[in-house]
Amino acid sequence: MSVSVENLLVIVAALATTAFAIVAALWVARRRRDQDLRQHGKPLLVVPSAGVAPAVFAPEPARERLEPLVMRATPEHVAQAAAIPWSGPVSHVEDPITATTGRFTQGTVPAEVVHGHSLRFHRPPDGTLQFFPASLLVIGGPDAGHELRFVHPDAGATADITFGRKDGPPYRHVQLLEPTVSRTHARMSPDGTGWRVVNLSRTNPVVVNGIALSGVDTWHRLKHGDLVEMGALVFRYQDGEAGQAGEGVA
Repeated sequence: MSVSVENLLVIVAALATTAFAIVAALWVARRRRDQDLRQHGKPLLVVPSAGVAPAVFAPEPARERLEPLVMRATPEHVAQAAAIPWSGPVSHVEDPITATTGRFTQGTVPAEVVHGHSLRFHRPPDGTLQFFPASLLVIGGPDAGHELRFVHPDAGATADITFGRKDGPPYRHVQLLEPTVSRTHARMSPDGTGWRVVNLSRTNPVVVNGIALSGVDTWHRLKHGDLVEMGALVFRYQDGEAGQAGEGVA
């Protein structure tokens, strides 16, 4: 039986391909083994002994001795860190309620944010700002006992205090978290020696001593002991020295 040249070439090519595949597989397997050995440490050492099963030793990897890292802050670094506000750039500080920024003065202590069940407002640190003598005391509900004291504004700024569901600037706005309160509900403004409350809502008017202030911009001059209702919140207006007791709240 004769074999043609073409068939012989096909057989030789097939054998060569098979041999190449075997060599390539062995080379890949060795490469993987070498990588595994590099990743997991040195190869196991086998020590033969006569009549005894070979002992296998796995040498421990070398341990490096690391000296503890100690960072020491100088008094200059501490002073520089204390002068930087917690949020916002150095020249501005961010209000956590309104997400707006205002000027940051060196040494300024940030206001505390009081978040009650039905209202949210800013309270300055004791002894940092000047208050008006009048105040509003919450007398009903889960927030009873909170006293809203009004901060004197900066030069050239208005002393008005607004109330409503929307956010507002620190010390100049009290956020009321009640569904029966309008976004812009009321405003209190100094009026000579006292304060007046102005209704700003068409759907949820301000109620003073049980009487609703119907119509936008309707106002009432407050007297000591007046009861002011905004939604489910009830405040008692305190005039003069009667408003000094309680929390220093703005």
